Amino acid sequence: MSTDEKLKIMAATVKPIINLLQKRQGNKIDALKAYDVIDGDPEIKKIREIEAVKLRHEVEILKDLIDIVTAMYPNG
Repeated sequence: MSTDEKLKIMAATVKPIINLLQKRQGNKIDALKAYDVIDGDPEIKKIREIEAVKLRHEVEILKDLIDIVTAMYPNG
């Protein structure tokens, strides 16, 4: 198998991984937006703020993973 063929296979494998990470990142961002529009009890608001911090952290991790995979396989 030639190097070009191997690169094409890797690119074909990497693209779905990046798409999956981006989809999950989008879902987390949508969840954050949902937290922003819900008002209510201060106790519930405090819990939502804690969850929002966790979601922001997960979004950053997903962004980093996308950047790493993209850097490793720029043609992907």
